[in-house]
Amino acid sequence: MFLALAMLVVAAIVIALACEGFEEAADFLGQDMAPGMKGRTINAIGSSLPELFTTVVFLFGLNHGLEGPTSEGFSAGIATCAGSAMFNAVLIPCACLLALAWKGHKRGRELRILIDKRQILLDGTAFLIVLAMFIYFLEDATMGIGEGLLLIGAYVLYVGVALRWMPADPAHAERGPQTDTA
Repeated sequence: MFLALAMLVVAAIVIALACEGFEEAADFLGQDMAPGMKGRTINAIGSSLPELFTTVVFLFGLNHGLEGPTSEGFSAGIATCAGSAMFNAVLIPCACLLALAWKGHKRGRELRILIDKRQILLDGTAFLIVLAMFIYFLEDATMGIGEGLLLIGAYVLYVGVALRWMPADPAHAERGPQTDTA
């Protein structure tokens, strides 16, 4: 138990130290991107790296014996990614809204985030389609490289559609917290 807690503390410290450097690198790489694209690409990939590394460790590290990777490692990787998707879809937006409400409450006014409805439509539709694909692929309790490539292809298609569909001019850019003067 002590080893697990120690690993958790070390992981938290590494993540805390890496955040600022990652944010600077993401800002540099995304400086010429259309509004909203940095979050869909660079930040999304960066925030999913822990799940990727966890899956790699389960597949090729912890469960790699003489006969090769085991299905238990693959199952742990799928559970990690599915849990992360639920966390990203439900808890992160909720935490952001609660933090915004708390910050506004402390300032004595209501703060709002202005969101482009097209972004919500695109992101929500893409999420539901990929989720349906994921559930369909897991129907027979196996998943191969073909299914993985289809999921990656769906992400590439999503990014391509977002690049074409989202406005490129800053006048239509998503805006940060705005105060409501009413």
